[in-house]
Amino acid sequence: MNENTEHRVVRILSKDIEGRTKVYAGLTQIKGISWSLSRALCKVLEINEDEKIGFLTEKKIKEISEFLKNPKIPSYLL
Repeated sequence: MNENTEHRVVRILSKDIEGRTKVYAGLTQIKGISWSLSRALCKVLEINEDEKIGFLTEKKIKEISEFLKNPKIPSYLL
């Protein structure tokens, strides 16, 4: 990936998140997303929590959006 990809702003559920932010922390900037839900989302969708959100593919961003609209979390993660 090219270096400029990391600096882009990612929009998830009407919230702009700076591309340099790690996925785990960045998702908590969305209203209603707690740290525990952010961690559960990363586990369920198999996303590295420490990856920069600007490096996510459009497909992964769409998966995150769909998951947050209707979260299905295994009971062991609750």
